[in-house]
Amino acid sequence: MRTSLSILGLALCAPLSWAQEKIAEPVDFNATEALLEQGIDLSALEEAGLTTRTNSEHPTCILMCTTLALAYKDETYQRGSSKYEAFRKSYWSDQQAEVEPQCVFEPTSAQQVSVAILLTRLTQCPFAAKSGGHAAFASASSIEDGVSISLAKFNQINIAGDKETVDVGPGNKWQAVYAKVDKQGLAVLGGRDGDIGVGGLTTGGGVSLFSSQYGWVVTAWGLILEASTKSNPDLYWALRGGGNNFGLVTNFKFEAVKMDKIWGGPVGWTQAAFPAVIKAYYNLGVNSPSDPKAAAIMSFSATGSALGNIVQVLVSYSEPKVVPPIFNEFAAIPGAIYNTTSIRSISNYSEGFASWPAGTRDEIWTHTSVLDVEFMTFIKDTLFDIAPRTQAQTTGLRVSASYQAITQGMLQNMKKNGGNPLGLADEKAPLLLLSQAWIWENAEDDETVYAAMREFQTKVEERAIATGVNIDYRYMNYANVYQDVIASYGQDNKNRLKKIAATYDPTGVLQRLQPGYFKLEGAPIEHLEGTLYDMDA
Repeated sequence: MRTSLSILGLALCAPLSWAQEKIAEPVDFNATEALLEQGIDLSALEEAGLTTRTNSEHPTCILMCTTLALAYKDETYQRGSSKYEAFRKSYWSDQQAEVEPQCVFEPTSAQQVSVAILLTRLTQCPFAAKSGGHAAFASASSIEDGVSISLAKFNQINIAGDKETVDVGPGNKWQAVYAKVDKQGLAVLGGRDGDIGVGGLTTGGGVSLFSSQYGWVVTAWGLILEASTKSNPDLYWALRGGGNNFGLVTNFKFEAVKMDKIWGGPVGWTQAAFPAVIKAYYNLGVNSPSDPKAAAIMSFSATGSALGNIVQVLVSYSEPKVVPPIFNEFAAIPGAIYNTTSIRSISNYSEGFASWPAGTRDEIWTHTSVLDVEFMTFIKDTLFDIAPRTQAQTTGLRVSASYQAITQGMLQNMKKNGGNPLGLADEKAPLLLLSQAWIWENAEDDETVYAAMREFQTKVEERAIATGVNIDYRYMNYANVYQDVIASYGQDNKNRLKKIAATYDPTGVLQRLQPGYFKLEGAPIEHLEGTLYDMDA
């Protein structure tokens, strides 16, 4: 199910008393004075000659890295160090791992995050922030020659005494969260894939098995705020799908759900069963209101192996009930080549999610439409036309198209707690969220793969428009570098997001100095072209 982020608190740079008195950045805000209040005296650096510009191509980032290293030696990793290289290898896709920041800063407190943001503002050194690092394109959470801020040390998982909420740091991946809450007979409403980071999925809108979330953030001027339906509700609304445009999250407060075991797992079929599986998936989406405990992802894959083309349905049911009636149509389809469904913990379920391994070249692209049998069939046929001829020109290429129904229950839940900026709440369910995903081995094949992906995406979009099933919304966590996600939320929501950003970040620090990922104006390629990431170069 689509999750609905509900941010309860923001942790920024200023002292708490200041945070209680101020909501938006003062007109006369002075970053140097704000740093001094946090113990960073730049005059000492000036006396040491460290603020003098060098002949380097990126002098401001060298200055920032030097300052961070002096203030926080153990948290700053310089180029060439073992921790620096380990950080680069921690990304999911090779495209992100290839990016070389000037240095890596791994803060251990919101106050240190605040200092880093103020320093980027003072030096005008660009930066990126990394939670799980599972995005597929370069510079999504990495930055060439800038400062990469790793949130890995924000790895708290604290269950409240009443077991009604769980505080979770953005440095966690969902597997670690589930493993801890499982022991208390609880669940939180996070991602299906245990290898995905908490931060990016949550602020991107969050597709989950279930629903509803909360969080904490650091703004562009270091103020510690609380955002909820009662405190700073505008910021709370914006963060529920607004991505990295409003601050850095240092803590999420998730609602805890009492849940011991679930039923689910993957079931696979070969080509003869494709029509029946598509029909069953359509009916599952339509019938979801009768049993909202059920969820499923359907994925068609061109394996490029002797196995041939397959379809897999990853089913889940939020009770330990084997083959609930809503899944009877799937159960009646003959010829399954595997079926590993069972009663299991959410931790075990997410661990077995079929995510592609790290250390490969990866690209994804998303589309949204009305849930429609003929359109789902067209997507499948188009995939199996383009993928084999592309596999013949490349090495180790695997391709899939994954379908996720956006149900009536999900759209209704989006209206709760003040809503969100996604622009979907008034759409007529069920909808179809599509993700095409490609994985390959060699950089020499990049342009061949990119061209095939664009061909697939173009045909899908043209067909959707021609048949009247197109929905303009684009899901941030599956979007490509060429897709303008914020614009897909609708002009009214985009305007509201821009107004909120102007309140909490009036000088545009997060737009100008954090160029990666999905900004308020334009697709990522428009901000990164010719510099950090240019697929046409």
